[in-house]
Amino acid sequence: MSQRKGIEVKQHECFKNWSGSSSSMEADIIVDGFLQSSSLHKVKYTRMIADGDSNVYIKVPVSGVHCQKILQVSPTMMLDTTEDPVRFEIPLLHAKEKPSRLKREQMAEMVERGARQCHGHFTRKEDARIKKNFNRFISRYFAEFEWFEPHLLLGIGSDRRANTQAFLAAKHFYVRLAKTIVLWYSGLGDRQLYSVWRRARTLFHPLRNKERFSREELDSALEAREEHGNKWEIVGQHIGRSGESTRAAVIWHEEAVRTGPWSSAEVASLKAAVAQVSGVGQDELPFIDEVPWAAVSSLVPTRNASQCRSYWGERLATQLRGAKWRPKNILRLVRILREEEEPFVWPQVARKFGGGVSWQLLRRKWYHVRQRRKFHIRAYGLAPVLEKLVHTYERKYRKK
Repeated sequence: MSQRKGIEVKQHECFKNWSGSSSSMEADIIVDGFLQSSSLHKVKYTRMIADGDSNVYIKVPVSGVHCQKILQVSPTMMLDTTEDPVRFEIPLLHAKEKPSRLKREQMAEMVERGARQCHGHFTRKEDARIKKNFNRFISRYFAEFEWFEPHLLLGIGSDRRANTQAFLAAKHFYVRLAKTIVLWYSGLGDRQLYSVWRRARTLFHPLRNKERFSREELDSALEAREEHGNKWEIVGQHIGRSGESTRAAVIWHEEAVRTGPWSSAEVASLKAAVAQVSGVGQDELPFIDEVPWAAVSSLVPTRNASQCRSYWGERLATQLRGAKWRPKNILRLVRILREEEEPFVWPQVARKFGGGVSWQLLRRKWYHVRQRRKFHIRAYGLAPVLEKLVHTYERKYRKK
């Protein structure tokens, strides 16, 4: 510029005091201001109000600044722990009012008493019901606190108040979160409170993002994990993602796991690993939700926990029973689903199907068929599409 304008440049000295990116420079400047506030002005901040720049409001709490985290509510707020009983019938599956997984013996006792349990993905109706129940709870007990962060009730973020759990128990938060309207819909009544609570954490997470992880985000997550370990909420805050999505992405990308068909050696390693970790014989079938799949994957070095769980449930569980899937079995499946109500209770569907086929395999087969006809289901509904599928497969597999 000086050469083009013919201006002589004066002699001066330059100093470099920053070597990072421009976006992180802004965050470091603000952090430095927070750190000097105590020594210069004898002031400690208790709450930060910032814009949507995640680089700023994520880095400030991590840097040791005396500032309220973006996922934390003021500890001076006291919650009302007076009892507020519910005025609706609590489903049998929710009787304990605790968001913990039921053990196999507990679930078997519930089934004997007439309870149903639904597995699989949550439907749009179920998601809508969870959102409505949660928003009603917030408007009922926190209408006067406009600044309150609702996700703290779901265990997301740092909440150090001693009376939080007492408040949730007194207000029957978990059964209100899974409240159903029995007259026309009872889907959430067939879900464990643990499943409803986990789904609510996904729906209301402030850092929820459905986009795929970029290579830069994965590298940043791996660096943060080296510093903070498996504290996934803290690791996720470094890149503006939820802890659960960050954990899943890191598990899939931190190790060079194989994809595609399983080799015979991998199948043998999986059988031995499940038997060793669950403490049962290789020919027995442990309850899939009670197997620590992270420990199993550590004994199968070429596959991760998600791959081990899927392969065991969708393939090996059926093979170990001596069963085999045949193409015409899809007709038998859609006939059963035609008589069932959505959301489908897959263990119950598997019992009606018989033949030793696992409910995970049946669910995968149905999702494959459903995905190919998702536009017809949206346009006409599930029942007409199932009726059409029955007639289609009957013509296809009719004996000549």
